[in-house]
Parts: sequence; structure tokens; C-alpha cells
Amino acid sequence: MRKVFIVNDGGQDFSTAREFGELVTCTAGIIRKDRIDLMLSDLRLALKDSEPDDLILVSGLTSLCMVAAALMTEWHGKVNMLIWHERRYVARTIDLELL
Repeated sequence: MRKVFIVNDGGQDFSTAREFGELVTCTAGIIRKDRIDLMLSDLRLALKDSEPDDLILVSGLTSLCMVAAALMTEWHGKVNMLIWHERRYVARTIDLELL
């Protein structure tokens, strides 16, 4: 089953994202925005079993989302994102192989 990786769970209700796949939390709570090294370490572990069709649910710090997207792109050549737009999640993909 496709996975939806919640980059940071800050207590929001992510239940509507379940229609896209199994919800997996990467980090939770407050993340220090100056500790990119810890973000990288935590996300490498959380995303290690990701597959090319899995999604990143954009949540939390911008830098945290950037690290998650960079890892997915390096490992899979693309990143699939779930973005909250007009009261619902929409899926978008950046595929470097198509550029």
C-alpha cells in the first residue's frame, strides 16, 4: 500500500489524507529549525523504506520539508507531495527524470 509520510505532526487532523495511503509520521512536535543535521538524520530513518510512489505530506518547517523532498528525490528521482489547498489535499509530483 502507498504510504503518506507526514513530515511533522504538530497535532493537526490528517485523517483526510488517508485516501492517498497509509499515514506514517516522520517527526512530531517542535523541531529546532537550526538543526538541519538532526532533521536529516531523523528523516533518513523515517523515510528509509519509502517507495517511488509514496507521498510527502507537506507540514511543519519549510526546511524540514525541503530535506524530506531532497531525500525522496535523490532516492527515487522524484518527489510526490500532498499539499493542503482549498480545504482538501491535492497530490503534486516533481519528477526530475522528465526535466
